[in-house]
Amino acid sequence: MEIPATDVAGFVRRLAEEAGISSSRDLYSEIADVFSALSDKDIESDQTQDLIIMLSRKKVISSEDGWLLYRAYLNESTSSNPSDDGTGSGYQCMISTPADREHSRIRTAMRTGNKG
Repeated sequence: MEIPATDVAGFVRRLAEEAGISSSRDLYSEIADVFSALSDKDIESDQTQDLIIMLSRKKVISSEDGWLLYRAYLNESTSSNPSDDGTGSGYQCMISTPADREHSRIRTAMRTGNKG
């Protein structure tokens, strides 16, 4: 899947619309809210995040593409919100996929000359 560099939220909405998926909350979303409340964590997702999860659950996109979309969405949405220090450097999401971790392992092994 080719993930756009901009307007990731719009891309996700179009994917969901084409697949007939709405962002209405389902039983799994309600269960996740209960677990969040029980763990004293205040975690709120927005409509785009919910759509990415639903696209993945309905097998419209692979779980790997879901992670990539989620990462691109977070990077785009946080880069438009400058940090409090006034430098304008937004937070970059560090979610990694299994492929990212394997590439990192290979780069480290090549750099250190380690074959493991």
